[in-house]
Amino acid sequence: MMRRQVTVLGSTGSIGRQALDVVRARSDRFTLFGISANSNIDLLIEQANRWRPQYVACSRPLHPEDFPQGTTLLCGDSALAELASMDEADIVVNGISGLGAGIFALPLVLLVTDIKTASLITCIICIPLPAILGWQFRRHVRPADLRRLIPGTVAGLLLGLALLPLIPARALQTGLGGMLMAYMLWNLCAHRQAPPQARARTGWLWGSFSGALAGFIQAVGGLGGPAMGMYVQLSGWDKDRARGNMSLYFLGLSLPLVPLQFLAGYYDARVLAGLVPCLLGCCTGLLLGYPLARRIGETGFQRMLSLVIGLSGFSILIRALLDS
Repeated sequence: MMRRQVTVLGSTGSIGRQALDVVRARSDRFTLFGISANSNIDLLIEQANRWRPQYVACSRPLHPEDFPQGTTLLCGDSALAELASMDEADIVVNGISGLGAGIFALPLVLLVTDIKTASLITCIICIPLPAILGWQFRRHVRPADLRRLIPGTVAGLLLGLALLPLIPARALQTGLGGMLMAYMLWNLCAHRQAPPQARARTGWLWGSFSGALAGFIQAVGGLGGPAMGMYVQLSGWDKDRARGNMSLYFLGLSLPLVPLQFLAGYYDARVLAGLVPCLLGCCTGLLLGYPLARRIGETGFQRMLSLVIGLSGFSILIRALLDS
């Protein structure tokens, strides 16, 4: 049986190390083609000398004398995307999670208010939560990674602000619920092999489209996370770089969005009344999530979160039907 070649993006993280364990346990079926990391250079060197992959990728400079002969080094901001897009790899394991704070905030807020008020509260919540995560992953933030998203994000944000009063509440609720359920399915399958042409689709056109979609959905529903999650998956960032960049993106998006919504007259007493309890609930969930992730492992934790997202989307759809 011909062994399948595996590339592990983010090989120094928990998901990446688990993937390497699988390759080692099933060496009769798999061989390691490439590995990558963002900041843990010492462990990357150790893995390269143990596994001797054909390629090692890192956004930071690497020294050839630290790596085995025959291993090709890819360095720079595009190194991970270059490795992920290589046709020789049969399987690409990507240790990335791309979940926006609004994905978890919106279903909670919907317990106490209507969909449009909940969407506005969610946009406010998307300021402190990304700020907390951004501080924790500040060493991994790469502002240059986000430049392709800016033009589309601005256009999508302005369009969403203009159309929010015109979108029927039931249509908004149905669309957001369906999107959450679709995102659950995508996120559960996100670590399966993606076509090479899809993994390389991170140029200006794809970045502008993803930014426009995320900006528009964030403005009308506070749920720009799924659009950004798919862009992150295709960009080949390791999980820490993804979390840092995602936090910076949503913080930068929400900081102008909330004042613009306020100036447009969208905020009223219902928004303020629902904000405090929902913010406390989301912050509590954020603090409890880290110990839980360490206890059950990041892969299991991400799958559990995906199921929660799907159930949240289902509950939103049910409420849309009951409110009709």
